[in-house]
Amino acid sequence: MATVHMFVSYSHEDREWVQDGPHGLIPWLAHQLRREDVKIWHDHALRQMPGEEYKKLIHSEIDRAEFAVLLISQDFVASDFIGEHELPRIRERAERDELGLITILVDYVCDEDLGWLADRQMLPGKPTPLIEYTDSTVAWKRVRKDILEAIRNRIRALRESASAAQPNAPAAGRATNPADVDFPVPSSPSVAAPPACADVAVADSPVAPSISIGASLNEPTIPAKPRSSSTSGAAPPQRAGSSPVEKRDAPFPSASIQPAHLETITNSIGMKMVLIPAGQFLMGSPDSDAMAQPNEKPQHLVRITRPFWLAVTPVTWEQAGRVMKVDPAGADPTCPVVRVSWEAAVSFCLCLSEREGVDYRLPTEAQWEYACRAGSTTKWSFGDDESDLVHYGWYSVNARLKSPYPVGQKKPNAWGLFDMHGNVWEWCSDWYGVYVEGALTDPTGPDIGSYRVLRGGSWEIDAAICRSAVRGGNAPSARTINYGFRLALIAAE
Repeated sequence: MATVHMFVSYSHEDREWVQDGPHGLIPWLAHQLRREDVKIWHDHALRQMPGEEYKKLIHSEIDRAEFAVLLISQDFVASDFIGEHELPRIRERAERDELGLITILVDYVCDEDLGWLADRQMLPGKPTPLIEYTDSTVAWKRVRKDILEAIRNRIRALRESASAAQPNAPAAGRATNPADVDFPVPSSPSVAAPPACADVAVADSPVAPSISIGASLNEPTIPAKPRSSSTSGAAPPQRAGSSPVEKRDAPFPSASIQPAHLETITNSIGMKMVLIPAGQFLMGSPDSDAMAQPNEKPQHLVRITRPFWLAVTPVTWEQAGRVMKVDPAGADPTCPVVRVSWEAAVSFCLCLSEREGVDYRLPTEAQWEYACRAGSTTKWSFGDDESDLVHYGWYSVNARLKSPYPVGQKKPNAWGLFDMHGNVWEWCSDWYGVYVEGALTDPTGPDIGSYRVLRGGSWEIDAAICRSAVRGGNAPSARTINYGFRLALIAAE
């Protein structure tokens, strides 16, 4: 991402915060961020404009922004113009994960007047309004510094996580057809138990039904050990052929390994999975790749020491419906499930694991890229010729429907995996983090973070952003029309 745009929403009664002077927070922030390619927009310097032109300008600046800075006061919440022409548009984009909110309490406000902004204070540890800090020079400098640091952290996270506005990140989109069904997870994190797979309720929605899982999870973690029994009596996945799974020791499996020579299984919901052999590969992009984004470097050696099963396609509506009570609202059952958060994807893995007595999970980011490359070292798994992508994936050039496509319609990669380039972004298990120098063995990403990894590009993305090495990320709760997932399963010893 290059320039970050910020839209400042404030009451004209609070103009002291946006104009030069002792309380000029916004001019001070603009000065501090001037070398970081951040543009802060507000209307204080505008001359009087005709009403309709002014409204259009406000809407245009909100739509262009990556962040909205809200200076909250009693006059702000009482403003008819803000309530009618700014907040609805800001809230709509924020709830679609297209706009970050930076809300700052500048003066006292009645709690009942805050509404949906009540839990949005950027500095939750500092509920005291800024006006209380202005009498002390030391206190005012300290709180301005805290605000600046918080904003810089948000900007850094936006750029590093490849958010919707970044060229190398999944873009958040508006639901455009009935297939864009929300897939939420339990809101209460207090119960340390897997979701109750049978208790899945379908809720009404003006756009499409949504799925709510019956029980809660303590936290969205990937199971570490195989379960010894199935809770539903369903049979575990059956391997094609009766020979036991072999541990592969090939140092660098290549694209010459064809799908016909790889073992496959089909599980209880009709999901075909292929056994990905152990091996090693170069993860990320070389400096010589002109398309490479900074977060794809440095390129580094990664060793995958254990074979693992990977679904040949993203999870579809038909497959999801065999585990949970879902209603795709008229979507093609062979289309990928979309508007799925990372948390919901993990819950689905747990639910199917309970059913079959094995441990399904999201692939790690390293497993995903290793499987996507299938032994290749080129920009895409099929080579370096961008024009060939039309044969392997749905992306901005050939996706005429402007929505996800049925899985498995394009050519697979050398290991029999479909839709690894385009169609829908796919969640990985890792927290998003920067690459470091040196070889890694079975990496699982950082221990903590703010964003989970997304891979693969989507139907609305250009070819360059569907390359094997492209990395994106978003908050674990984020759900958009182009987010889906596929399952992995560690092979038995």
